[in-house]
Amino acid sequence: MSFLIFASPKSGTTWLQRLLSCHPDVLCAESRAFGDYYAPHMASRPHLTLEKYTSILSGYYAPTVNGLTRADETFYRDLLFNTIDTFAATSRLATGKPVYGEKLTPYRDTAAHVTEMVREYHPKIKFVNLVRDGRDVIVSGAVQRLNLRLQQAPIDQRAALEDALERRIIPDIEFDLFLGHWTDAAEAGLRARQQFEHYLDARYERFLADPHRAVTDLFRFLGVDAGAATVSECVDSASFKVMSGGRETGQEDRHSFFRSGTVGDWEHWFTQAQRDEFDRRAGHLMRLTGYQGV
Repeated sequence: MSFLIFASPKSGTTWLQRLLSCHPDVLCAESRAFGDYYAPHMASRPHLTLEKYTSILSGYYAPTVNGLTRADETFYRDLLFNTIDTFAATSRLATGKPVYGEKLTPYRDTAAHVTEMVREYHPKIKFVNLVRDGRDVIVSGAVQRLNLRLQQAPIDQRAALEDALERRIIPDIEFDLFLGHWTDAAEAGLRARQQFEHYLDARYERFLADPHRAVTDLFRFLGVDAGAATVSECVDSASFKVMSGGRETGQEDRHSFFRSGTVGDWEHWFTQAQRDEFDRRAGHLMRLTGYQGV
């Protein structure tokens, strides 16, 4: 793995992954490598990292053989790192693309550990810290979760969930979940500036406002062709219209993973109490990550 796109969930990593993989020399995947995390009963699918799987494996892989017991951390650390390398090598072989990287949105309360593991795995990795306005992250995440719950809810509970979507209501549990995701990732991303020699600050809003320049800077950072023709092809192939199935930016579909492609929509969703709570818990991080006037 030569690069990593690091961000809070719902910060645009799926879009950036698609854009990067449109480059003729680049593949951006997602193995969910790091974070000691396993949640089997999630609304979408079980959440399991490679690191957690390796930890589970250590309990039965070879418990009676010296060098392979659960206490032999070096072996299982090497096994984890070699697994990631195998994914990269196999993917490069299958696609013919020479540059392999991943996107990683850490599970809650694992972000600091994730960056430490990334540094141990590859201290010279090209680390891209993708940041999005935390308020829009909360809205995007809450809407996705409401839709997941709606798909699985009994018939008699669906009306309340549809009403929340229609009236732009963010339940407190979703507000707290995605605020936690964002603050955790933002703090770890800021620390990563000192942890990684090759580090790039990337802003979701800049990719929306000036995609050609932002993508050019990203490609140059990764050391791949950043010519105008390549950049334009990648930007066009990963446009909101393409990824949303034909909608223009700003045409909202609250039931779609690619909801509206705009910034600042949080103003239509947050209550005053939620605005105050966000400022109290995350205002300083917004300022540190470059969102002025917060």
